[in-house]
Amino acid sequence: MRKKIITIIFLLIALSLLTIGLIQGQVSLIDTLYEQMANL
Repeated sequence: MRKKIITIIFLLIALSLLTIGLIQGQVSLIDTLYEQMANL
């Protein structure tokens, strides 16, 4: 039972890190798009 809880916590942490990485990636992508639009 205890191992199950540790696994769930580990999965939650991994998931949150993944979402943070995706959000940061999208933000940088949007920033570069805006810079290209401004240069036009």
